[in-house]
Amino acid sequence: MKSTIVIDLNVFVRALLTSGIDKAIIEAIKNDKITPAFCRDMLKNLAAVFIRPHLKLDPRDIKNLLEAIREKATIVSPKTKINACRDASDNIILETAIESNARAIVTNDPDLIVLNPFRGISIITPRQFIRTTKKAQ
Repeated sequence: MKSTIVIDLNVFVRALLTSGIDKAIIEAIKNDKITPAFCRDMLKNLAAVFIRPHLKLDPRDIKNLLEAIREKATIVSPKTKINACRDASDNIILETAIESNARAIVTNDPDLIVLNPFRGISIITPRQFIRTTKKAQ
């Protein structure tokens, strides 16, 4: 059974910049192994990050990722406001995870990882997520 996962935007950026473990998260989405959950604000933030010139992201890679997200993602509108993260801009990730009944939040952000677990939701790195996913198969 596919799991709903909230993936922090930093994972997507790293996936487009490197060939590391973050890319495996993208492949899991494309291969229908996980369902990413987003809220509209997260999608807006993702689009804004992708166009930052200093990142020098390949437009084709961005297009392919956005298509996969559009096809595979669950979009939610969080109803509960959360103020638990020391970086207030990360609260939206927690809100989205709660609203989507996510199994986990996958992130490289220590401001989120320090909250693990949050209301029963695991907050883990991409490496931990991939390791956990492989064990479950």
